[in-house]
Amino acid sequence: MISLSKSKELHLKKLASLVEEKSKVVNITAIRDFDGIWEKHVLDSLEFLNTEFFKTHTNEKFTYMDFGTGAGFPGLPLAIMLPDSKFSLVDGTRKKVEIVNAFANELGLSNVQTIWSRAEDLDRKFEIVLARAVKYLPELLKTAVEFVSKDGYIVAYKMLNDEEIKAGDDVCGEISLVKVEEYRYSLSGQDRVILIYQKKS
Repeated sequence: MISLSKSKELHLKKLASLVEEKSKVVNITAIRDFDGIWEKHVLDSLEFLNTEFFKTHTNEKFTYMDFGTGAGFPGLPLAIMLPDSKFSLVDGTRKKVEIVNAFANELGLSNVQTIWSRAEDLDRKFEIVLARAVKYLPELLKTAVEFVSKDGYIVAYKMLNDEEIKAGDDVCGEISLVKVEEYRYSLSGQDRVILIYQKKS
């Protein structure tokens, strides 16, 4: 479990409330009750902070891209927890980007910018590319690697599927990626994994 200060917990719960309210009028997430949003979106997003990778880089400031941010996960919860890092939340659906931008403003997150674009059309590099429940893993890695700076990282949140993980491993060599961590955890009775890859020059 992540240990949260009272102020961080309140900030994160405000995010969950904003998502709950907005999802009553706009289809931004299939999970629409506060408890579900809290556990399956907010807490899931924060699992990155439990990885060995993060624990060894705790004091570093990174530029993050949230690839296909959807309703703002994992980018918004991590931006709340890591105020010294910069987050670019990217999505190809304009409505979602506008909503996430409104959330960031309401939460006072000056370290967040939203970008309406198909990720494939972006011409920028980031130190860490986050991707949660986006694309089949080999396809995700082939696309996301284009946005990772030299020696940067891809952090992929997935349902645990050993065949998909192996398929991801199989493409790493051809796109200059090395898997540095496979962090497995359980959430709401589901086995999940965060896979972290480094881009080698």
